[in-house]
Amino acid sequence: MRGFVATAGALTAEERAFIVDQAILLFESFYAHLPLKCAMYAVDPLRRLRLLRHRLVQFGTQRSIATDLSFHAEMIDIFTSVRDLHTRYLLPLPFQNASAFLPFDVEAFYERGVRKYLATHFAKGYRPPSRDFRPGVEVLSWNGMAIGRAVELAGRQSAGTNPAARHANGLLRLTKRPLSTLPPPDEDWVIVGYRAGKREKEVRVAWKVLPQLPAESAANPGRLGAKKGKKAAKGISLSVAHEVDQVRQARKLICAPHVIAKSAAIAGARDKAQFLRRTTDTLMVDYFKVDVRRAKQRRGRYGYIRIFKFPSQDPEPFVSEFRRIIEQLSAVDGLVIDIRDNPGGKIVAAEQLLQLLTSRRPIEPQRLYFINTPMTLRLCQLQARGYDLAPWIPSIERSMETGATFSASFPIESRPGYCNEFAPAFTGPVVLVTNALTYSAAEFFAAGFQDHRIGTVLGTDSSTGAAGAHVKDYATLREFFAEAPDTPFKAELPKQAGMTTALRRSARVGVHAGAEVEDFGVRPDVLYRMTRKDLLKANVDLLEYAARLVGAMRVRHEARTGSVQLEIGLPKIRWSDGKRRRINEVEILVDWVLRRSIRLSTERTRISLGPTAVGRPIEIQGYLRPRGATERHLIAVRRI
Repeated sequence: MRGFVATAGALTAEERAFIVDQAILLFESFYAHLPLKCAMYAVDPLRRLRLLRHRLVQFGTQRSIATDLSFHAEMIDIFTSVRDLHTRYLLPLPFQNASAFLPFDVEAFYERGVRKYLATHFAKGYRPPSRDFRPGVEVLSWNGMAIGRAVELAGRQSAGTNPAARHANGLLRLTKRPLSTLPPPDEDWVIVGYRAGKREKEVRVAWKVLPQLPAESAANPGRLGAKKGKKAAKGISLSVAHEVDQVRQARKLICAPHVIAKSAAIAGARDKAQFLRRTTDTLMVDYFKVDVRRAKQRRGRYGYIRIFKFPSQDPEPFVSEFRRIIEQLSAVDGLVIDIRDNPGGKIVAAEQLLQLLTSRRPIEPQRLYFINTPMTLRLCQLQARGYDLAPWIPSIERSMETGATFSASFPIESRPGYCNEFAPAFTGPVVLVTNALTYSAAEFFAAGFQDHRIGTVLGTDSSTGAAGAHVKDYATLREFFAEAPDTPFKAELPKQAGMTTALRRSARVGVHAGAEVEDFGVRPDVLYRMTRKDLLKANVDLLEYAARLVGAMRVRHEARTGSVQLEIGLPKIRWSDGKRRRINEVEILVDWVLRRSIRLSTERTRISLGPTAVGRPIEIQGYLRPRGATERHLIAVRRI
């Protein structure tokens, strides 16, 4: 670790001052969440930046790595104070894309209602100092501190906006630290206390550095780069939660090199179609994992799709591949889609997938809005390449008179109907699995899935990561203003340092119209607690539980001349607490308007709808309200 830090080049006093000035520009003129973050977290990043600018003389004019590390730590702390994974300070070279890591992960599970921690995902070839320190041992302490407390402290220093996100990010930081957004570890090693059998032991593990993470999609035959004839976008691909994405890449390189080998094998295959038939269910192994066998139940077969991330550039190949996958799964009885640990990507790609999973009801995209400042108005007037920002101009201009804080809201894509271009490819029951490391475009997907009642959202945490915005980095904004004579972006940041900002804030639609994803996230319909078997045996309990939700309600219908007859079967399902329950409330919508609301106590019931339901889209929503509870939980959605 020390040797790696010693390779860093020092900044001059003028370069530090320029970085701070440009950070002030981003926060003051472009940051969409500024007034809300200041109110919610009682912080003032602009004041802190101006104080830092005034006090730069304290860092002196001498160039040294120690001085730079203190400066970078203060910049990181200011950006982290707003708790926004889209608004980050990125350290210069050699820290860009490098990661400090310990050769294993720590993951949480629940046992009899108590949260515990396991060591998992040991690096290939790692030889621990003690033989009994191996995957599956329970972690008890961290540098002499109780493990739960260590995770809590690490989470407090993260950009997590809610308790679930802070805990998840704290777990990440214990063993994986992207050095572009986090300071290097203060310690050279950690002392891990663990339980081996009935004995408690300790082991010392040293920090190591991955100096440069590889570009993942370079060897992918379905590479999602710029279209032919188009110039690739400059700057960082930052429609993702950068820190989470770097950790995911580091994990793959350290613990799953076979995935990288598979990508290379696909890239080198002459006959891609033959390779697809023989070895894998998708060519885009960096984006998808497909499995049918993992979600079986006596009542049927269920398909499983893991979406690791969304593309950061052209969404067309990604959407086409997802459509091909679910068309191949059309014979299964239900679908489980897993977006846990998905750092996001292009918002359009996420929203376009929704139309493939639902029939008849049109998809309404989430709406985005700017903060009203002279610079956001100037940005919209410049009509930055690739973006139609004209719809936002009138409302920002009006704010000069009304004093409104935010602009009017519009979809990210000006092309009408971009979320409803394709016919549904799968109309059976669907369950979506999320966690607190589901971020950005993946949250747009989860929000749209829930807002349009496509199916059940099953969460392993009480919320997603709560980072709902459209993000741009400093280099891209500078490019947007390149031809403006009054550009505020005078030069590139020194030594490839970087900054990102949440440029547009999002608002949900449908049944949660107006609600915000930022800071609040997407709350699951059903909460699930991970088990020890989930961590050690590839989510076996989680997928079985998701399959139960897929089969929680069965609907048969027949259309007669004068009415529609429905027969609804509600079998008892064993839930994660071990108790058997069935859906006990059903709502029936015709043309998306509520027609019947029924409390049920039997396993099967018949319902007759009037003649106005003939030939109309019918939606049945099944809820579980536990005895004595005031809240109910959406368990299943079926469409006819």
